[in-house]
Formats: sequence, C-alpha cells, structure tokens
Amino acid sequence: MILIPHRAIRLVLFLLFAIQFCQARSTRFRVMWRTNPATSMVIGWDQVSGSNPRLYYDTQDLGVESNKYAFSEPPHQITEAKMMRNHFVRLQNLKPNTVYYFLVVDSEGSSQRYSFKTAPDTPDQPLAIIAGGDSRNYRAARRFANRMVSKIRPDLVLFAGDMTGGDSGPEWSEWLTDWLATIGADGRIFPIVVARGNHESSNRTLSQIFDVPTTSVYYGLTFGESLIRIYTLNSMIAVGGDQKTWL
Repeated sequence: MILIPHRAIRLVLFLLFAIQFCQARSTRFRVMWRTNPATSMVIGWDQVSGSNPRLYYDTQDLGVESNKYAFSEPPHQITEAKMMRNHFVRLQNLKPNTVYYFLVVDSEGSSQRYSFKTAPDTPDQPLAIIAGGDSRNYRAARRFANRMVSKIRPDLVLFAGDMTGGDSGPEWSEWLTDWLATIGADGRIFPIVVARGNHESSNRTLSQIFDVPTTSVYYGLTFGESLIRIYTLNSMIAVGGDQKTWL
C-alpha cells in the first residue's frame, strides 16, 4: 500500500478546485449569420453563471490568453429564454473565407478556445452544406448526426425546424448540449441556418435561441457573391401576405 502525505492530497484538491474555478460557465455555443456570411458572424452561448462576459477574437490562434487577442466585443443581445441566459455577439467587418479564433471571458474565468470560418465572397470557391431537420424524437440519432457534422466539417448546416417536440426549456437545453457534438476536435464550430417548424411554438423561440435576422423568421442569405442564394421561409405563416410579397 502506498501512503500519500496529507499535504500532497490537499495540494491536488486545491489545484482541482482552482481549475474548476477558473473555467468560465459559458456553454452551449453556436454560430449563425444575420447578414453577409462572408463578412459577419453571430456567436451565441448560454451564460450559466458569472457576469460581464466579453468575447475575444483574432485571426491568429492565441489559445486562452485573452490579453493577446486583437479584438473584443461585449454581447449585443441577451435573452432570458428556455431556462437559459442566451448571449449573442454580432461580429461585422470580418475577412472572407478566414478562420477566426475566439473565447469568452467573464468574472469567473475563460471558456476554451473555439474557432469559426467565414464564407467565401467569390463564386469560384466550393461550399459544403449539410441539410436536415426534425430532431425531436430520437436523441441517440440526433447525437450521432451531430458527431457526423464534426467529422464532415461543412461550411454550414441548414436546419429545417422541429428541433424539439414541445419547445420546452429542458428540451432546448438538451438540444443545445447535444449540438456541442458538432464542434470539431480542434474547436471549430460550424454555422447553422435555422427555419421554423410547426413544433416551435412561436417565432420568438428562434429569435431568442439563434438570434435570427428577422422576428418573422423568413430571410435570405447569399453565399459566394453569386454562387447560391438560400431562402428560409416560415411555413407557419399563411400562404399570402407579407412573406409572399417579400419572396
């Protein structure tokens, strides 16, 4: 039997506590677009605890040393919804077809380092797109599909609604926790473009969770200058009316 001195045990426990304390409680990260996919990105997360979060970002991978990052932004939108404190930073004037590295620092510490990539701004660059939806019933399959996203590493994911069955807080917390499985082993987060299904009880759900560009949840995004235009329609709106006029 090996005897470990009490002092050594106390030191290990202290280090474990310090590591836990220094880890910010920002989680359930996702990235989206509100405007030009080549020059913008929205970073969203659930701020479980801690205060005054700020996002640090750069085109260089600077790890978790936030003081070395060239740029930083506070949240531009905060929503208390579905048992979460959703924070959104809307980045603009980014470089096209470029990887950006980022982390969130708050009063309790720092998140891990993540990254995203802006879309190309010329039609000669290929795009890899994954499209699907209706992940409400079979959580094991949802997790498997999310892990496939992390391996395929697409430029974007088109998600056609019906994320959950009942649009409840616990369901959304689980869904966003499962979405973390889409993140690459290197911390790359792949953008999601969402639409409303009939299991989302209101337009407000997608505004509060994904910071979609319009409160009516129909919008369009152009990729690669003239390569492709993607229209997201709201099937819960009548056939006629403002959406038809817009389209």
